[in-house]
Amino acid sequence: MVHDARMKTDIRTKRLTMLQSPHVQSGFSLVEMMVAVALGLVVTGTVFGVFLSTSRNFALDEQIGRMQENARFAMTTMARDLQMVGFWGRLIGPDSIDYTKTRVCPTPADQCTGIATDTTLALDVDCQSNNNPPDTSSNFDTWAYDVRAPIQALPEATSSEANTEFQCIATSEFMDVTGNQSDVLAIKSVQGVGRERAVQSVTERKADDGRVFLRTNGVKGAIIEYDADHTVTGNPGSDVLDWKYVNHVYYIRNFSVTAGDGIPSLFRKHLFAECTTFDPNPPNDCIDFDHNMQTEAGGVAEGIEYFHVIFGIDSDNDGVANFYEAEPTATDLSGLVTAKIYVLARSPDADWAYTNDKTYTLGDVIRGPFNDNFHRRVFSSTVVLRNPANLNALSNLGN
Repeated sequence: MVHDARMKTDIRTKRLTMLQSPHVQSGFSLVEMMVAVALGLVVTGTVFGVFLSTSRNFALDEQIGRMQENARFAMTTMARDLQMVGFWGRLIGPDSIDYTKTRVCPTPADQCTGIATDTTLALDVDCQSNNNPPDTSSNFDTWAYDVRAPIQALPEATSSEANTEFQCIATSEFMDVTGNQSDVLAIKSVQGVGRERAVQSVTERKADDGRVFLRTNGVKGAIIEYDADHTVTGNPGSDVLDWKYVNHVYYIRNFSVTAGDGIPSLFRKHLFAECTTFDPNPPNDCIDFDHNMQTEAGGVAEGIEYFHVIFGIDSDNDGVANFYEAEPTATDLSGLVTAKIYVLARSPDADWAYTNDKTYTLGDVIRGPFNDNFHRRVFSSTVVLRNPANLNALSNLGN
């Protein structure tokens, strides 16, 4: 009993001592809590800063990648067209191509050596150029089909200048920024592989209805249209080939998808066949077409602010460019051997943490500073013109 009483007394003493001891830890002090919060904020801020930096770098890399892809595609597309300038199938030059508007070679025996005029091939919307006005003396009044000027360049054009020279380009759509005007480039040629119309299937012929071709036997040629309404039966002779006729006019449009979206983009006009009359009887095929020089749907590449082309002139007939000109004279044009393409591309979106105050050199011109928030780069490429002998017709320009 005495022992139990002593034990109870000791326990009560220990409890009282613990409650009175100043060394017992009952929680965090204010200083400790403030230090912990500060350390937490530092760690959180560091992690968040790394996250923001990584996200911004990723977004910037994506922007630069898209810009490079668009610029390279734009250059590749224009280079492909430039390489074909002056190519007229098996013909040596455009002088042997009939300039009158025509639908079909009259008989298999003629094989395009005698072409009958058919004025119904005129375009509803042409792209008349003052550099190459209509030649009424040869019964030719449609610029889009005139092969005598296979390439035309209008450097650093204003919207009014572009519309005056190429009337299918509206002033409201042309990219016109004072001090930063772009070029207009028109290219005509035939492309693809020449085909014998006589060996095509009915399905293949229907797919080509309304399209424009150069029909040639290697000596004489004519611009024709596949049109069932004008009985193009496709039997001009086994040694006659039809080549797809191409007319492209490149320019910078001041919007990409919707007017006012503010995204400069490379666009081009092309020959477009629109069905105007369908056969009321099955299979309801198109039996008549209208042709226009109109803008291709979707454009070539967005984010292209400026392109510039300078032409290499061979003045001593050794096949090598002796000098480059943005506006070659009529004499210079007959010696065209190369072309340098410059493209100024900008990022799709603005980077508000960046200010672009740089200038950019594109051959013989300088663009900028823009003093905005878009990243930009200059891309360039040199194209060898494959058909310099056929480009002698360019001496007609400027006359």
